[in-house]
Amino acid sequence: MTDKTFKIVGTSLFNGNWKVRWANDFVTRFKTLHKGGHTSIELFELPQPMTKPEATKWLSESDKFASLCENAQHAVTEKLGEYASIKPTVKISMEEIASRPVISQDAPAVESTPVAEESKEPVAE
Repeated sequence: MTDKTFKIVGTSLFNGNWKVRWANDFVTRFKTLHKGGHTSIELFELPQPMTKPEATKWLSESDKFASLCENAQHAVTEKLGEYASIKPTVKISMEEIASRPVISQDAPAVESTPVAEESKEPVAE
Protein backbone atom coordinates (compact mmCIF):
# COMPACT_ATOMS: atom_id res chain seq x y z
CA MET A 1 0.00 0.00 0.00
CA THR A 2 1.23 3.47 -0.84
CA ASP A 3 1.96 6.25 1.63
CA LYS A 4 0.62 8.95 -0.72
CA THR A 5 -1.60 11.49 1.04
CA PHE A 6 -4.74 13.29 -0.10
CA LYS A 7 -6.60 16.45 0.93
CA ILE A 8 -10.02 15.52 -0.49
CA VAL A 9 -12.21 12.42 -0.05
CA GLY A 10 -15.69 11.62 -1.30
CA THR A 11 -17.88 9.37 -3.41
CA SER A 12 -19.31 9.30 -6.92
CA LEU A 13 -21.59 7.17 -9.06
CA PHE A 14 -20.30 5.88 -12.41
CA ASN A 15 -22.01 3.26 -14.60
CA GLY A 16 -24.17 2.16 -11.67
CA ASN A 17 -21.18 1.68 -9.32
CA TRP A 18 -20.59 3.79 -6.23
CA LYS A 19 -16.93 4.35 -5.41
CA VAL A 20 -14.83 6.24 -2.91
CA ARG A 21 -12.71 8.97 -4.52
CA TRP A 22 -9.58 10.79 -3.30
CA ALA A 23 -7.87 13.93 -4.60
CA ASN A 24 -5.58 16.81 -3.74
CA ASP A 25 -7.44 19.50 -5.69
CA PHE A 26 -11.18 19.83 -5.14
CA VAL A 27 -12.10 21.77 -8.31
CA THR A 28 -9.92 19.77 -10.69
CA ARG A 29 -11.15 16.44 -9.33
CA PHE A 30 -14.81 17.52 -9.53
CA LYS A 31 -14.38 18.69 -13.13
CA THR A 32 -12.54 15.48 -14.09
CA LEU A 33 -15.21 13.24 -12.58
CA HIS A 34 -18.07 15.27 -14.08
CA LYS A 35 -16.45 15.33 -17.53
CA GLY A 36 -15.92 11.55 -17.28
CA GLY A 37 -19.65 10.96 -16.79
CA HIS A 38 -19.76 10.58 -12.98
CA THR A 39 -22.91 11.69 -11.19
CA SER A 40 -23.86 12.25 -7.54
CA ILE A 41 -20.37 13.56 -6.83
CA GLU A 42 -19.80 14.34 -3.13
CA LEU A 43 -16.32 15.57 -2.17
CA PHE A 44 -15.16 16.77 1.25
CA GLU A 45 -12.02 18.55 2.40
CA LEU A 46 -9.96 16.66 4.97
CA PRO A 47 -8.66 18.41 8.12
CA GLN A 48 -5.07 17.44 7.12
CA PRO A 49 -3.49 15.31 4.38
CA MET A 50 -4.25 11.60 4.90
CA THR A 51 -3.59 8.26 3.23
CA LYS A 52 -6.51 6.51 1.51
CA PRO A 53 -7.30 4.26 4.52
CA GLU A 54 -7.09 7.20 6.95
CA ALA A 55 -9.25 9.43 4.74
CA THR A 56 -11.86 6.71 4.28
CA LYS A 57 -11.98 6.10 8.05
CA TRP A 58 -12.28 9.85 8.65
CA LEU A 59 -15.21 10.07 6.22
CA SER A 60 -16.97 7.11 7.86
CA GLU A 61 -16.64 8.72 11.31
CA SER A 62 -17.43 12.32 10.34
CA ASP A 63 -20.81 14.04 10.26
CA LYS A 64 -20.40 14.17 6.44
CA PHE A 65 -21.10 10.43 6.32
CA ALA A 66 -24.75 10.98 7.29
CA SER A 67 -25.19 13.38 4.34
CA LEU A 68 -24.26 10.63 1.87
CA CYS A 69 -26.97 8.45 0.34
CA GLU A 70 -27.27 4.85 1.53
CA ASN A 71 -25.41 3.44 -1.50
CA ALA A 72 -22.51 5.88 -1.05
CA GLN A 73 -22.34 4.96 2.64
CA HIS A 74 -22.20 1.30 1.65
CA ALA A 75 -19.29 2.03 -0.76
CA VAL A 76 -17.37 3.73 2.07
CA THR A 77 -18.06 0.84 4.46
CA GLU A 78 -16.99 -1.72 1.84
CA LYS A 79 -13.75 0.17 1.21
CA LEU A 80 -13.03 0.21 4.96
CA GLY A 81 -13.51 -3.57 4.96
CA GLU A 82 -10.99 -3.92 2.14
CA TYR A 83 -8.44 -1.87 4.06
CA ALA A 84 -9.02 -3.94 7.21
CA SER A 85 -8.10 -7.12 5.32
CA ILE A 86 -4.80 -5.70 4.04
CA LYS A 87 -1.84 -6.54 6.22
CA PRO A 88 0.47 -3.60 6.88
CA THR A 89 3.87 -3.58 5.23
CA VAL A 90 6.78 -3.81 7.63
CA LYS A 91 9.59 -1.43 6.75
CA ILE A 92 13.07 -2.15 8.04
CA SER A 93 15.96 0.27 7.61
CA MET A 94 19.51 -0.78 6.79
CA GLU A 95 20.56 0.64 10.18
CA GLU A 96 18.18 -1.76 11.94
CA ILE A 97 19.56 -4.69 9.98
CA ALA A 98 23.16 -3.64 10.67
CA SER A 99 22.46 -3.35 14.42
CA ARG A 100 21.27 -6.96 14.71
CA PRO A 101 23.61 -9.46 16.42
CA VAL A 102 25.76 -11.58 14.15
CA ILE A 103 25.71 -15.37 14.59
CA SER A 104 29.23 -16.68 15.02
CA GLN A 105 30.43 -19.27 12.51
CA ASP A 106 32.47 -20.88 15.31
CA ALA A 107 29.38 -22.26 17.04
CA PRO A 108 29.51 -26.06 17.50
CA ALA A 109 27.47 -28.04 15.02
CA VAL A 110 24.52 -30.03 16.32
CA GLU A 111 24.97 -33.74 15.69
CA SER A 112 22.04 -35.76 14.50
CA THR A 113 21.17 -39.18 15.88
CA PRO A 114 21.23 -41.90 13.20
CA VAL A 115 17.87 -43.54 12.54
CA ALA A 116 17.76 -47.28 11.96
CA GLU A 117 16.44 -48.29 8.56
CA GLU A 118 13.67 -50.85 8.24
CA SER A 119 14.80 -54.38 7.75
CA LYS A 120 14.91 -55.31 4.09
CA GLU A 121 15.07 -59.05 4.67
CA PRO A 122 12.39 -61.12 2.93
CA VAL A 123 9.56 -62.26 5.15
CA ALA A 124 9.05 -66.07 5.37
CA GLU A 125 5.54 -67.30 4.67
